[in-house]
Amino acid sequence: MALTPEQQADLDYQIAFETARAKLQTTMENARFENERLATEAAEKLRAANNLEAEKLRAANQAVSDAKHTKLEMVRAAKEVLIENRRTKPASEATDITVADITGLAEDLAGFVNI
Repeated sequence: MALTPEQQADLDYQIAFETARAKLQTTMENARFENERLATEAAEKLRAANNLEAEKLRAANQAVSDAKHTKLEMVRAAKEVLIENRRTKPASEATDITVADITGLAEDLAGFVNI
């Protein structure tokens, strides 16, 4: 049984409509996937930048901490040297050890070590 021209036109319209809808749906899904990919990529770049910044901050904090430990070690060494030097001097030549003596020798030691 053959279709009338009106029925054929309706069928052609329906097929064209479904084809256009399928193409539009595919285009929209592709656009959504691309947007999700771009958003994920941007989030990964942001996370990497944040990790890099955190690592820089950690390294800077570690450097400050290391410098403080080194300075403290120089103060300990200076104190021990001054105490040993005072102990080996005769009583008539011995002088009191001051904070200025310790810090001065510690700065000299630190300067020597950092050369």
